[in-house]
Amino acid sequence: MGLLGLLGRGFGFVATPETPPAPTSALYSLTSDFRTGGTQAEILRQVVARLREKIAEFTESTCFVSDQEIPVSWPSGSICCTVSTGPAQYPPEFFTGGGRNQITKDSTLKVAVYVRSKLDHSPHTEAAIVGADKGIVSRFEPLILKTLLCDERDGLPVPWEPCNKDGSKILRNQLSPSGSTPPTPVPQGDFLGMTISFDLTFDWLL
Repeated sequence: MGLLGLLGRGFGFVATPETPPAPTSALYSLTSDFRTGGTQAEILRQVVARLREKIAEFTESTCFVSDQEIPVSWPSGSICCTVSTGPAQYPPEFFTGGGRNQITKDSTLKVAVYVRSKLDHSPHTEAAIVGADKGIVSRFEPLILKTLLCDERDGLPVPWEPCNKDGSKILRNQLSPSGSTPPTPVPQGDFLGMTISFDLTFDWLL
């Protein structure tokens, strides 16, 4: 009760309770997060679906989940993107506190992009790195980061995160970019590649 309510009791009238202001869309969008955990398979599926949705060159045949960063076979086109997992840990303190049917996983997500280039010709290599159309550094690196980190809700910028079917978020926090490799020739074929790594933590209900 505010000061007006206390004074009102002394003078014999009851003050109207103070009504908190309705939350704005910006406040609601940043404070209405609900997190329930999920599975690593669902995270991988949603990351691939997001990349295919937002980046025109990434399709079912050119962007896919892989057991390693460099795919066993290459698509017929000039672009390839793989999504794979890296080293992970299970923090024991979360397992002890969460019960025997839940673990928390600190993991790594790796998104590798490859551009076909005639690597024995320096102008072609330069185009694969900084070219406006398909440069790894000039086009695909910023596009991948924007796609997996940024979203929009009600006209306002918000983080993008994988969600369950009920809309609850899977990760404990947003994907966190942790590093990238320099554009490097791939041993097989005439591709130039780069890997972007993200740290992620989620609760896994067993």
